[in-house]
Amino acid sequence: MAKNREILKFKLSFESWQSISMPVDSKILSLQMQDNIPCLCVLIKRPLKNYVESRVIEMFFTGEGIEDETKDEPDRKFLGTVQHNGLVYHVFESGRSPDAP
Repeated sequence: MAKNREILKFKLSFESWQSISMPVDSKILSLQMQDNIPCLCVLIKRPLKNYVESRVIEMFFTGEGIEDETKDEPDRKFLGTVQHNGLVYHVFESGRSPDAP
């Protein structure tokens, strides 16, 4: 049986907003810390084509205000919570355009 899927790791930085390029139709499975770096585990289809899309990731501290989504931006999808150096980060995939921080 052909193995046409694979799980890849995408490293994140501790920033409030970032754009990550990944293959089209990728599925974010989980958020984990590895060697003090937040990482997304992502299911991708093989063979990889040259089609990529930008996915916007947002991080918020506990107690930090979060802007409401608008009708032009779909709801955020919660990916998980990580802790680093005593700080707690709540991580979301945003419906926001990659071009607009």
